[in-house]
Amino acid sequence: MKRNSWIIYTLMVVLTWGVWGGVSAFPTQKYSFPDQWIYIIWAITMLIPCYFTLKGKKIDFSPQSIIYGLVIGFTGAGGQLLLFKTLGMGAPAYLVFPIISISPAITVILSLVLLKERINFLGTLGIILALLSILAFSISQGDGTQVSGSLWLIFSVIICLAWGLQAFFMKRASNCNIQDSSIFFYMTLTGIILAPIAYAMIPDKSVGYPAAAYLITAATQVLNAVGALFLVMALSRGKAIIVAPCTNALAPVLTAVISLLIYQTLPTTYAFIGIILAITGSTIMVYSEEKSSIVKTQPIV
Repeated sequence: MKRNSWIIYTLMVVLTWGVWGGVSAFPTQKYSFPDQWIYIIWAITMLIPCYFTLKGKKIDFSPQSIIYGLVIGFTGAGGQLLLFKTLGMGAPAYLVFPIISISPAITVILSLVLLKERINFLGTLGIILALLSILAFSISQGDGTQVSGSLWLIFSVIICLAWGLQAFFMKRASNCNIQDSSIFFYMTLTGIILAPIAYAMIPDKSVGYPAAAYLITAATQVLNAVGALFLVMALSRGKAIIVAPCTNALAPVLTAVISLLIYQTLPTTYAFIGIILAITGSTIMVYSEEKSSIVKTQPIV
């Protein structure tokens, strides 16, 4: 395994998720396609990268692999379903997404405390900037909507914890020598298991949609599924305290660029600040980690 292979897979996550973020809203905007159908199609498209990563390999059915795989799968897919439920309750996205965006910080804290991952001062600065960029991307001016009740807040916190735990357990599973292919197999399995719940959540099942809505959704969600596989591979090769904030910070940068090119939409002030922070923080993290690795591998004379 090459020393810097984690950088390649991290960039592939950014590329796939960045492009996906730029085009994923098209089915909803053009066809009013429900989020629940998008989830179902995403779960099915997970089978494509799952097939290729399992090709020529055996699935690990050991108790340890099953437990880690199901935890990783259910925290990810379950968090996505709960997000649909939360937004469906009328909770404003401009309040929900800033809370969810803190999830990489949870991964960082757990990795520092439980996995004993370490990074120097320069790398710590990069992590802080990346986390701030994620928050900046999520913040909007709001629309003055009055929110009643607190259930949406509880759900938002649960989603944040779930996604933070998912990335942490991906790294912990790799530390236990569980192969990427097996981890992704269980992620695919749990996504499909929860698909009937997503179908039950569809507001009006009698509404028909054109075939183009399903095909375009499938094409965009393949990018999402492939990005998830690359994330597993990046976390198995790099430090979670770097990979998690780096991927979550840089993907929105590419999405903003694609939105500018396709929709001629300029980034907001917060998004522009997020772009600067993301690029700066991620560059510092990668430089710090590579410099540290070079120092460790230099022979002692």
